[in-house]
Amino acid sequence: SSGINAEYGGEKLFKTQIVYSTLDPTFNYFEDFFVRNLIESDVTLELMDYDAASGNDEIGKVRLNLKDVSPKMVNQGFDIIAKDGKHAGLLFLTVIFRPVQLPPDSADVTNTFHNNLGAVTLL
Repeated sequence: SSGINAEYGGEKLFKTQIVYSTLDPTFNYFEDFFVRNLIESDVTLELMDYDAASGNDEIGKVRLNLKDVSPKMVNQGFDIIAKDGKHAGLLFLTVIFRPVQLPPDSADVTNTFHNNLGAVTLL
């Protein structure tokens, strides 16, 4: 049984539902969230193995630096890295970044669309 816990900026972002009885889970989950500074934004996705008999174990993590993400990455594979630093598989994600329009009274009057402020969708 597997699930994903996500963090952004040190805060819990979301937790997927647990997918049972498979070694190749498909989560079919999406989450929208806002970023204030795309350049300094990392999302950590922690893949978990939920097992009633032996307890919950971390399979590995994907660290997604949003500055390296193009505005739309479709079904991109990201390496899952285990605690021992070894490759533990791939997590396929679609990542969409949309700039957010700043309000007219914003301090940035030269650019109403700010490239580092926006909404991110993880699928």
